[in-house]
Amino acid sequence: MTPLDHVKTFLLTGQDKLIYYADVQKPLTPSNLEDELGFLESCLCDEGDRSQLLDIVKTSFRSGLSPDNSIVVLARCCSYSKDIELRNNAYTLILEICESPNQLFLFLSFYKTFSRHYNNSNGWNRIHKSYMCLWYIIKPLREFITQCTKYKKKYGWSHSDVFRLCHIRPYDKLQEIIIGYFVHGKLPDTYDDNEYIQYLQDYSDVQISPDKHFIIEKINKWKFEKEQIPDFMINDKDVLNALVKNMTISQILSENGVAEILEEFPDTRSNVIKRFTNSLVKKSNINSLQFVRAQERLPILYDTLDAAFKMSMQNIVPIKKSVLVAIDISPSMYRAINDICPIKIACGLALMMKSSETSCDIGAFCHNFDMVSLNINDSIDNNIIMLQSYQHGGTIFSLPMMWALNNEKKYDSIIIVSDKENVRHPVESLKLYRREMNLNTRLVIFSLNTWGARQNMQEDHDDHGILDIVGYDDKVFSIIQNFL
Repeated sequence: MTPLDHVKTFLLTGQDKLIYYADVQKPLTPSNLEDELGFLESCLCDEGDRSQLLDIVKTSFRSGLSPDNSIVVLARCCSYSKDIELRNNAYTLILEICESPNQLFLFLSFYKTFSRHYNNSNGWNRIHKSYMCLWYIIKPLREFITQCTKYKKKYGWSHSDVFRLCHIRPYDKLQEIIIGYFVHGKLPDTYDDNEYIQYLQDYSDVQISPDKHFIIEKINKWKFEKEQIPDFMINDKDVLNALVKNMTISQILSENGVAEILEEFPDTRSNVIKRFTNSLVKKSNINSLQFVRAQERLPILYDTLDAAFKMSMQNIVPIKKSVLVAIDISPSMYRAINDICPIKIACGLALMMKSSETSCDIGAFCHNFDMVSLNINDSIDNNIIMLQSYQHGGTIFSLPMMWALNNEKKYDSIIIVSDKENVRHPVESLKLYRREMNLNTRLVIFSLNTWGARQNMQEDHDDHGILDIVGYDDKVFSIIQNFL
């Protein structure tokens, strides 16, 4: 693999190997990655690689991969003092990729580490200061104050730290007052009739108020979000009900406590269901598997989420490859692992591939392999019932490749979904299939058993056309698509 290939792998999995540990990834911190980015230094030292680096990052981010990995790479580019054009272009990408203060703070934490390690400085030079000021200044005032009150500090950084170090210069008196609030926590008395000052005043009052009716009034007035409500009041059902009424579809699917509110408040439930329209689901651009996963958390919205799953598949961008999805149908696939039903995720992923790709076959296997016909217009549960009619038994991971070879089926990509702890790589079967069919087929082994598979997938193999995924999170489908 070339240094640029290593960069692509890091952007895909968050580490320098083709294994993605969903929901058990080591947190991205300077201490656990500084020694693992040697490939990035090789790219920066090569002028040809350096010229391609930012295009690779841009493609990765815009294709739906985690922005955090892109931010780490860009932090090193911004701290690379030998190429001014590279730095300026990297900062321009940071303005696009860092949509929230938390992402900006992540960038600053890595930038600080890289600057100290490679440049022996704190990194706050003129270019860095100007772009950090620009990140705040270019935002509309309402977005500015909403973001800064939602995400106040993380990774050892706060807004007041950034303002102090970048010497931010407000463009008018109002912005000067707002920035002063985030530095000193105070507002003047002479701007009471200004909308933005009133927003901040009400926000400050909410932080110390013991009166839930007052807090609910301000939530309804300003559409405050959960992060803007003090911890001592966030578990109050009436307060949470007011918050749910203003939540986006994505927040409804992910926030804790929503299920109880929808059970207890019928009017809120009706309001939420009305939001799951075709246009809003498409606009939300939510990964379809999130609707499948949410069915376990929000059973009262089961049918609504099933309909939303079908609507959301219209958003999937096809990879334009011939794909075989092989679903393990052994009995353990029907038992929940960490509140996730493996067969449900497998069935959802297969339906997503079938809906987006013109050439997609789906098979069910254990000790035998059978082609199956999943119906994208039917519910996931009904498709699962159909899968249960096939014979169950032990799992042989080489079967999908051997079946494809014996039937002379040509596939660019094969995806195996299982829950097995002892995942034995079918490397030899894959090599045989590639050789006999004269193909460069890529293989994804997606094991939903987080612990056991993690132990077995650490065995190295030299095949860079195999991606291992351990466990499940909402990034999995994007990672599979980008790899294939």
